[in-house]
Order: sequence, then structure tokens, then C-alpha cells
Amino acid sequence: MLDATVDGFAELQAALDKLAAAVKPSGALGEAVKHTTKRLYDHALLITHVDTGTLQTAHRWQYLEDGEGPRGVVFVEGGLVNPKSHQPVARYAGIEEARGGDHAFYARTIAEVGDDAANEGISVVLEALP
Repeated sequence: MLDATVDGFAELQAALDKLAAAVKPSGALGEAVKHTTKRLYDHALLITHVDTGTLQTAHRWQYLEDGEGPRGVVFVEGGLVNPKSHQPVARYAGIEEARGGDHAFYARTIAEVGDDAANEGISVVLEALP
């Protein structure tokens, strides 16, 4: 017969509980997604060309929890109307992005800060781990 004592079981269980909490959408994983999405949104706002400010004002970000898990979305809310051209933002936002170069606010955002934003999000999760 083997008689053994396991030391540290309570600490192991506490670490496993902390790990489980961290990877839930309501835990560090969700916070990481929110942080990363907001970082990308902030940069898109910063680099969007401004004439009337309507396009810049139309940027939105949203945190979602659905069957795909937690995710963040940065998008242009198309209902706003440019006071100068009287065109809905939805009509010209894609055209502006497709012009490329300095006009491509979302492509530039990913290229300029995408990796940093992702690494910051990863850090949020890692800091929550045991």
C-alpha cells in the first residue's frame, strides 16, 4: 500500500480557479478584447482625415460576446450625414478607405498599431494568470 501526501493542493486549486476566471469573457480575456479594440478605435480616430469631422465622428467600437466568444469590432456608423456634401457617411467611408495610402484609416490602423494593440491585450491576460 502506498501512503502519500500531496503538498500544495490548495495552492494548485487556487491557481486553476484563477486561470479559469482569466480566460472567461467576464475575466481578463474580455478585458483584453476591450482594451485592444479601444486601442484600435482610438488610433483610427486619430488618423482619419477631417474635413467636416463627420467621418471621424462616425467611428464606433463595440464589444460582443456571442457564439464566437468575446470579440471587438471597430466600424463606421453609417447613419450620420456630412453637412457639406449631404451624403451619408456610409456612402463615402468605404470610398475613402479604398483610396489607400493616408486615406485608408483602418488599413493604416492595423499596420501602424495592430501588433502593439494585440500585444497589449495579451499582456492583460498574462497579468491575470497565476
